Amino acid sequence: LVRAMERTLGRGALAEVILLDDGTALKRTKRSLLSFTKNNIRAAQQEQAALEAVGDGASTHIVRLLGTAHDADYVGLRLEAVLADGRSGLTLRALLASRSAPLPAAAAAHVGACLLRALAHVHGRRVVHRDLSPSNVMHRADGSPCVVDFGAARTLAPGERATTLCGTPDYVAPEVLLRSGQGCEADCWS
Repeated sequence: LVRAMERTLGRGALAEVILLDDGTALKRTKRSLLSFTKNNIRAAQQEQAALEAVGDGASTHIVRLLGTAHDADYVGLRLEAVLADGRSGLTLRALLASRSAPLPAAAAAHVGACLLRALAHVHGRRVVHRDLSPSNVMHRADGSPCVVDFGAARTLAPGERATTLCGTPDYVAPEVLLRSGQGCEADCWS
């Protein structure tokens, strides 16, 4: 899963995302980390299932799953590369941090509307992202936002509630912290 001219776009607790020479992104995880616990294996399977359910291209505000890849050392998800300038990614968090003033109201409303459309698409497929934060929203070259990193996502059966404590601390809904059962509304809180 290593190709010429790869460049790291981001790193998480278990995986790294690299830009491949064909212009796609690869989220790869060392097999040794997955086999460490059954929870890691289940999380990787849930991420792939969630991306298959929502990344069908019906929403331009959600990263698309292009396929899977594996070798002796890694398993990976080949994804659309969401790049702000054709070479690098820009998260909503980085964009906000780089500004000396808040986003203008019209720009903030545009981002909010796009994210609500993305969530409507995701939730319509019974998937809850569970880690929606400015770090998991990337900006495309045209400036539109795109939800990425479905590593904590779950597909819920009708009426099912998740109870796992997960997400970015400053954006976690109260029901997640209380482990009282979370559904799609936890993403709206975030």
